[in-house]
Amino acid sequence: NSLGSALRRVGRRPEAIDAYQKAVEINPTASHHSNLGVALGEAERYDESLVELREAIRLDPMFTAARNNLGVALLRLQRWDEAVSELRKLIELDSEDSIAHTNLGTALWRSRQWHEAVSSFRRALSIDPNSEAASSGLVLTLQSYLSHADQPDLDMVVKVLAEVTDRNPGYHHFWCTLGSVYTERGEHNQAIKTLERSLKTKPDCTDSHFYLGRAQLATGEVSTATKSFRQAVRFSPRKPAMLARVAWELTVDSDPRRRDSAEGMRVASQAVELAPTDALSWQVLGWANYRTGDWQKSLEALQESMQLDKGGDPGQWLFAAMAHHQLGQSANAQEYFFKSVRWLQQKKISPATFEQLRKEAATLMGIKNQGEMENRPTEEGND
Repeated sequence: NSLGSALRRVGRRPEAIDAYQKAVEINPTASHHSNLGVALGEAERYDESLVELREAIRLDPMFTAARNNLGVALLRLQRWDEAVSELRKLIELDSEDSIAHTNLGTALWRSRQWHEAVSSFRRALSIDPNSEAASSGLVLTLQSYLSHADQPDLDMVVKVLAEVTDRNPGYHHFWCTLGSVYTERGEHNQAIKTLERSLKTKPDCTDSHFYLGRAQLATGEVSTATKSFRQAVRFSPRKPAMLARVAWELTVDSDPRRRDSAEGMRVASQAVELAPTDALSWQVLGWANYRTGDWQKSLEALQESMQLDKGGDPGQWLFAAMAHHQLGQSANAQEYFFKSVRWLQQKKISPATFEQLRKEAATLMGIKNQGEMENRPTEEGND
C-alpha cells in the first residue's frame, strides 16, 4: 500500500495500481480498496474504480474519504443522481466537510437542481470562505440558473451574491455576476458601481468590461460604453463569441442614442473574419450593415446567417423584413415580418429583444393594428 502511494505521487499510475492490487490481495481492508479505487479513477478506469470504492464502504460504512471518492467518481461518469445520493450520505456522517458540500453542489448543479445546489455551495463557503472550488461552483450554478430557468428569481441571486461578496470581497467572479444581474434588473447605476469594483480586483476580466459596457449603454453613455466594449475585445481578441456579443449590444437597440453602429460594424466584421461559419457573427454583421444604411449588404449577411442557422429566428427575420422594406420589396418584407410574428406567438415567453425589434419593424412598415397583425392567418410556404 505504501509503495502504491509513493508511485502514485510521482505519476507512475500503472505501477501504483499494481501495487495497490497486491495490497488488496494480501490484506483486503477498506483503506486498501479505497486507495485502489482512487488510482483506478485517476487512470479513467471508472467502472473498476466504483467496484473498489463500494467495497471499501461495505467494509467500513463510516469511511468518509471512500464515500467522497465514490461521489467524485460518479460525478466524472456524469451519474448525477447517484452522486447526489452518495454525497448526501457522506454529509450525514460529517456535516462540516466543505469539500463534500462542494461536490454535492456540483452534482445538484449538473442535474439542474439549482436552488439546492446554491444552498450546498453556500454551506461549503460558510465552512471555508476561501474555497476556490465552492466559489467557482456557486458562480457557475447561478449563471446556469440565469441562462436556463424560465423565470429566474433575480432577487434571490442578488441576495446570495451580496452575501458572498461580503464574505469574500476579493473573488471578482462574484462582483461580475452580481453586476450582470443588476443590469438585467435595470439597475444600471448599481451595475456600473459593482462592475467597476470587479475590475479593481481583476482589471483584465473580459466579462466585467462587457457587462459594464451594457450598463453604460443603457444609461446613454455611448462613448464610455464603447470604450468598455473595446476593453472586452482587447482581452478576448480571438474569441468570435465575445466579438459577436459586443457587436450585438452596439447595434441592436432601436434607439440610436443607445447605439454605436460604426463600432458595431468594425467588431462584427472581425467576428466574421475569425468565424466565417458562425451564424451569430453573420447575424450581427447584418444588423450593423442595416444600422449604417447598407440595406443590400445587410440582407446578404442575414441570408448567410439564416443558411448557417438552418432557417433562423426573428433576430434575423425582423432585420431582413426592415431591409427589404427599405429597398422597396414589400412582399418579402411582409413575409419575414409575419413569419416572425407567428414564431413569437408560439412561444410562452418572447425574448425582450425580439419584441423590441417587432415594434421597430411594425412602426417602419406602417403596421399599426397589432390585433390584426397577431390574428393574421398562417400562409402555406412561408415557413
